[in-house]
Amino acid sequence: MALMKRANREIIVPEHLVGEYLDKGYSLIDDKGTILKDSNPQNVEDFRSLVAHLKDRIASLESHEESLTKENVELKNELDSLRAAAPAESKKPAAKAKES
Repeated sequence: MALMKRANREIIVPEHLVGEYLDKGYSLIDDKGTILKDSNPQNVEDFRSLVAHLKDRIASLESHEESLTKENVELKNELDSLRAAAPAESKKPAAKAKES
């Protein structure tokens, strides 16, 4: 059984009907009232709100990707400079272990 909520109404429905109730505007919630899955958009304003939210999210993710790309380039350059500064250390043979 699943707990569904719309406005101030909470109902319990069988698991196989959750999709139908999401389409009717109900949200799937847990015992504490936390929304697990939000209702499907019902009208044009819901879709517009969803589109605006998704555009903001895309812009945020693109900005985050750009900063991560810059950080990655900086770290690669730092790694290359560290490798160039110590070429002899990386080519030393490993010490032989003592035999017992």
